[in-house]
Amino acid sequence: MGLRTIINGVGTELDILVVHKSQSVPFYLKEKSQSVQPNQIYVRKSAKNTSINKQAEIQDIEKLWEFRFGLIPYPKERVFNCIKDTDSWIKMKSSYEGMSWYYEKFPEYTIEFYDDPENEDLRIPTFALMHTNARSSCIF
Repeated sequence: MGLRTIINGVGTELDILVVHKSQSVPFYLKEKSQSVQPNQIYVRKSAKNTSINKQAEIQDIEKLWEFRFGLIPYPKERVFNCIKDTDSWIKMKSSYEGMSWYYEKFPEYTIEFYDDPENEDLRIPTFALMHTNARSSCIF
C-alpha cells in the first residue's frame, strides 16, 4: 500500500492511495482524512468506486471477509493452496499402518499415506520418501 500524488489535466493535485492485492482485506482508515470517513469500507467494482459518502454494499464486504478467512476460493480450488502451505500440516495418528496429517487451518483436509504390505496399491512409493520434489514428496 502506498500514497501517490498526481496532478490532473487542470493542475489539481490528487492523492491516490494505491492498494495492492492482499489476503488482509478489507482495508479501512482509523481516522477521518479530509472527506474519507473512518471505519468505512470502500470497494472498486469494475470501473466504479463506492461513493465517498457511502459504504460498500454488505454482500461486497462479506466477500472481502470470506477472502480474508480463506473461504474463497471454494474448497476444490482451496486444497491446492493448502498443500503448498507445508508448515500448517500437523502429523496425526493414522488408523492404518502409514502416515497421516491434517491441515491446521481447515482440519477437514487430511493427507494419508497407507502402507499395506499385502496390497501393492496401498504402499508408499519408496521414491516419495527418498526424493522430495513438486510432484511427489512426503512431509515429516
